[in-house]
Amino acid sequence: MKIKLIIFFVVFIGLINISISENSGCVNGTSEDCGIYFYTYETICSFSNSIRDEDEYELYYVQAPLLYATYGNLLEKINAYHSGIALYNKNGGPNISLDFFAYPSFENTLLPKSIIKDENGNYNITWDTYALIEVTNYINETYWNKRELIMYDITGSQVKQYLNWAPYYNKTHTFYNLFGIESASLKNDSSIIYKNSFTCDDFVWESFNIFYQLGGSMGGVQSDPPRDEITLFTTVKPTIVDYNNATERNLIATFYLDLMDLANLGKNQTALQIFNNLISLFNGSFYCFIDGVYYKMNLSKQSPISFTYLPSPMPTGKRDSSAIKKVDYCRSKIPINDQKK
Repeated sequence: MKIKLIIFFVVFIGLINISISENSGCVNGTSEDCGIYFYTYETICSFSNSIRDEDEYELYYVQAPLLYATYGNLLEKINAYHSGIALYNKNGGPNISLDFFAYPSFENTLLPKSIIKDENGNYNITWDTYALIEVTNYINETYWNKRELIMYDITGSQVKQYLNWAPYYNKTHTFYNLFGIESASLKNDSSIIYKNSFTCDDFVWESFNIFYQLGGSMGGVQSDPPRDEITLFTTVKPTIVDYNNATERNLIATFYLDLMDLANLGKNQTALQIFNNLISLFNGSFYCFIDGVYYKMNLSKQSPISFTYLPSPMPTGKRDSSAIKKVDYCRSKIPINDQKK
């Protein structure tokens, strides 16, 4: 576990600057040329126009080693994955993959774009981070090198309904939140979940649920599939910080400046030194930027963070497709003409 946390923290402090999503099968083309499109509340689901209602699909849970473009398969050795779903068309139509990722990069979810002191000696903090859902009209099986059949007997009509749900999910999950936050349990007391993560795995499991509600048949999964989860454990309930209060804002800025300094120092340090320096931050006030709001907490000294890869339950019980919230119409797709890294 300690080795896993050391490797994770090297990524955590932003020593790399690369998008979580690296699913491009095109090397020289733009996103439009490669068939890659992004769902937001402004670019909605016309991708579904190429899907025939009567087509039959199989749904797979697909995974790729996290930060594959930089580290290759290295992070697979500690079960650190980026995940998505793949829909294989059994009638010769286009295959589809979808994933939820941090844009413009993984680092941007953890560190501000800039921290600038004004003429009064107070800091101003600027972020450049949000989440997007990527959809492709092919499946890059070299990148998605791990897959598991989850559901079958999914019709093209159901896929279209799912694609109308996806932009609604993106509209209500505009930030990529890497961490869940829980209370540090004392003795046999149950922990309290204060904040949920919103990661690629969270999107994947919600996609499983949507297809289940739409009537997809479970594929005889032998056991619940595993997923990555990162949890921060706090000794007190996180409190929202008043960013407009200059004193509080300066404390936030100091925390992130220390974290940035750690990243710069880390270029000349071993992973163990980086790990030990980060642990020192956990002994004081810890800040998280979640959904555009700052939260302050005191992390547990004994176990401040966990990084797990464990089975997660699949959807069961009564189905109710009427409860699915989705957009009511489709617009023309507007690709982001940005070379995938």
